[in-house]
Amino acid sequence: PFGLGLTYTFIHQNMVVSDVRINNRTLNLGLLDAETTTHTGVFRADVWLLPFLNVYGLVGETAGDTRPAVAFPNGRVLESTVDYNRFSYGGGMTVAGGFKSLFITLDGNYTTGPIVSSKKGQVGDKPIESFTFAPRFGILMSSGRFGTGAVWVGGMCLIATSEIQDRIDLSQRPFLAHLIGKDSLDFSVHVEPKDQWNLLIGGNWEISKRWSLTAEVGGILDRFHVISAVMWRF
Repeated sequence: PFGLGLTYTFIHQNMVVSDVRINNRTLNLGLLDAETTTHTGVFRADVWLLPFLNVYGLVGETAGDTRPAVAFPNGRVLESTVDYNRFSYGGGMTVAGGFKSLFITLDGNYTTGPIVSSKKGQVGDKPIESFTFAPRFGILMSSGRFGTGAVWVGGMCLIATSEIQDRIDLSQRPFLAHLIGKDSLDFSVHVEPKDQWNLLIGGNWEISKRWSLTAEVGGILDRFHVISAVMWRF
């Protein structure tokens, strides 16, 4: 009933940036989608409380980069690349049911944690919160002495709306500091995934009652993700 596992997740998606505020003033800028790539490693501990109910806790570390871009009225586009890390923790549950070799699972989890820029430290004064919900429908298969397996299709919904706040130091830019009458600029932006949903297909191989391997690929819409995991049960 107990399990420990390691999971690696790769996600590539566009983030929608909106509501840019500088010193509490909203700016009317042409904001392009920010192309974002993340690599996440997660340690997971779980337990089956009931034959149809699994609960788990998560601790993870994310390394990623995002490429925001601003389009000015004169047609000029200003692009930048921001590298960041995020330590996150949270938990979730899976509800499962089936008939003969067919099964369905409903999985949801919540994580939170601060985003830290590799150059400027923590980005904003609030942690980023995310919620993931994934329904999956599949079939179980047996391969005799080589263990059992499963294949499934489904979808994943990722809700990660956040407000990022930061301060730009203008002490080394005296002209700008004099222009606005301050030696720093406070800014905030609203960030969320361009598409919350994507489709997925995956499979699992239970080598034995203790060891299993999982792989999953998702895409079709804006988001593309790859998940791989190894689990040990006791």
